[in-house]
Amino acid sequence: MDIILISCTRSNPAGAVGFLRDYRRVNVATTRAKCGLILVGNAMCLASDPNWNAMLQQYNEEECIVSGPLHNLKPVSLKLPKPKETAPDNSEFVDVLDGHEWFVIETSNNGTFRCKMCDVIISGSGDFESHENGHLHQLKMKQIKK
Repeated sequence: MDIILISCTRSNPAGAVGFLRDYRRVNVATTRAKCGLILVGNAMCLASDPNWNAMLQQYNEEECIVSGPLHNLKPVSLKLPKPKETAPDNSEFVDVLDGHEWFVIETSNNGTFRCKMCDVIISGSGDFESHENGHLHQLKMKQIKK
């Protein structure tokens, strides 16, 4: 990928970043760009997470943060809040599709995940990706059968 565009649409008064708190997803999304990375989101909300905060601090120091209408973007210097130091609970990693909670990532020290929908333990990124991708079809089938 030459340019990656990431829309971080989580924005709320509590500063909860939801699944964006999973550094593995952020790492995959942000490290694939060869020429440019465009992040669209609420910097103050994202800065509540330690990993996002560190990344935003770096971008701030390098004057890479802009704001304004697309045809007239201007560099801005942000005063970012300190990140929350609390560890996320499992609800932070819940994905919701069409109003249905379908997948939660519960990590352990050995890099395994538990699928909330089918209560299966998954290990390894290949197994995780194939298992996660299969759920969209399974969810649609469950909705049709109801």
